[in-house]
Amino acid sequence: MNLHLTLQGKGGVGKTLVSTLIAQYLLSKDMTPLCIDTDPVNRTFSGFKAMDVKPLDIMEKDQVNIRNFDNLIEMIMESKNECVIDNGAASFIPLTAYLKENDIFQFLSANGFTIYIHVVLTGGQAVEDTAKGLDYIIKNFGDSAHTVVWLNEYFGEVQYKEMPFEDMQVFKRNKSNILGIIPIPEMSNETFGVDIKQMLEDRVTFDEYLASDDYKIIPKQRIKKFRDTIFNNISIVL
Repeated sequence: MNLHLTLQGKGGVGKTLVSTLIAQYLLSKDMTPLCIDTDPVNRTFSGFKAMDVKPLDIMEKDQVNIRNFDNLIEMIMESKNECVIDNGAASFIPLTAYLKENDIFQFLSANGFTIYIHVVLTGGQAVEDTAKGLDYIIKNFGDSAHTVVWLNEYFGEVQYKEMPFEDMQVFKRNKSNILGIIPIPEMSNETFGVDIKQMLEDRVTFDEYLASDDYKIIPKQRIKKFRDTIFNNISIVL
């Protein structure tokens, strides 16, 4: 079985978008993934009812109780399906500490799981912060999980000092531990951007959007094109 975990310490870079895309890709392959939302602040993933996302409560008295991640592992171990876990920036440090301290990936691997960590890098001002997040994740888990890098070009090309990702030092340092790169291509904010934002705000899947009478014909065509592009990009890596 495969475990897909979206991790990145920087908020607002598209982690939940990536989680929804992975889950929908698996659904398109006639799989029924177990989807879990561990974000204690913004439970956007849980809002997608069609994916039956399970929220995991990790808070106690306004603080993260790291022992509550034990429940996450129980849910994964009891599942017979692929697993997709969305983790928010607020719980990034507690979760990564828990995973490392308890040798969770080694334990899951020994029990038949193949682990994929999906790390989002974004263009614009957050490129350095997200690159540091990738460095941190590979340093700690590069030998125990497959790392998949998602290049989210919503805020512009993912580059540093005009260097594309493949020329950046963070890629050169970690190339041997990166399974593959999945681009979320830059598209017009006035057309594709508005449509995708609306879909996410409404918490609907591609299938729900395309089947609904609430959306017009041309936006549906753009969403279909976006879906087909992303699913093709995912299929190359996974």
